[in-house]
Amino acid sequence: MYIIPHPGNRYCGMVNEEIVPWSGSLLTYHNFMTQITKRLHHDPVHRSNVCKILECLVLSGKATTWDIRKYCFPSLNDKQADSMVRRILVGRKDRGRISKGLVDYGLVERIRNTSNTDIRKYKLTIHGLLYSSLESKYTSKQWYQIARHNEELIPHIFRQCDYLENNRVTLNLVRSIANGEFPRMDEMRTKPLPYHEINDYLRIKFAKKLGVSEFAEFIAFWFYTFQMYVFWAENKETCFKIWKKLVSSNAEINKWYSDMINEVLEFYQNRGNIVNSLRF
Repeated sequence: MYIIPHPGNRYCGMVNEEIVPWSGSLLTYHNFMTQITKRLHHDPVHRSNVCKILECLVLSGKATTWDIRKYCFPSLNDKQADSMVRRILVGRKDRGRISKGLVDYGLVERIRNTSNTDIRKYKLTIHGLLYSSLESKYTSKQWYQIARHNEELIPHIFRQCDYLENNRVTLNLVRSIANGEFPRMDEMRTKPLPYHEINDYLRIKFAKKLGVSEFAEFIAFWFYTFQMYVFWAENKETCFKIWKKLVSSNAEINKWYSDMINEVLEFYQNRGNIVNSLRF
């Protein structure tokens, strides 16, 4: 559940808020991201500052408010910059204005301090990564940097970034999930590839309320499956051979993705048995 302030309230006040559930489906996730976008875009300057802060966290993995203000607002004095960074991250409750910050939206989270110091660090969430990817449109080179600094967000992709880079697989596809739809589905329905069948199963398997790790799993499954279409668009004759080599030549990807394929096969076998029950 995420609390999204009413768009009509300029300062994100605590009144007129609505709770927007995200059920796990792509459609509701798209709606969730759309409402966050509307809230954060109420002011062009605020939007720009939000994007700067998220970009800092995306490219660094984690940072203190000091790190963020040096990266985002080098021309401001320390007090001004610190105040702005904290207000954007954790909101404000002063002079009658109560506002939400990126932590409240679920785009950023505080890192628990394991030492005795008072230094607080912040890191991106998977939702913050997707939102930032739409706003900043990172290059392929930047995506590999992002992966190395944020391995825990989408482990099955980001921890394999060197393997994927060596196989000339771009990570830009991660950005597409924030659009809330499976691309190229209709185009692939009649092709002699299991692309449509796997994607259909993914939408059924993950059509529920997802936790963070489950959402990361969904993105990773979708990412590797969509590579089938990417290779098909490049060369229709060799696409499936290249795709199978990609997902089978890496032991970790092979084990993880094969387990999912076994689920797909079992699902369609069960569905086939149901259809066979129609025979008279």
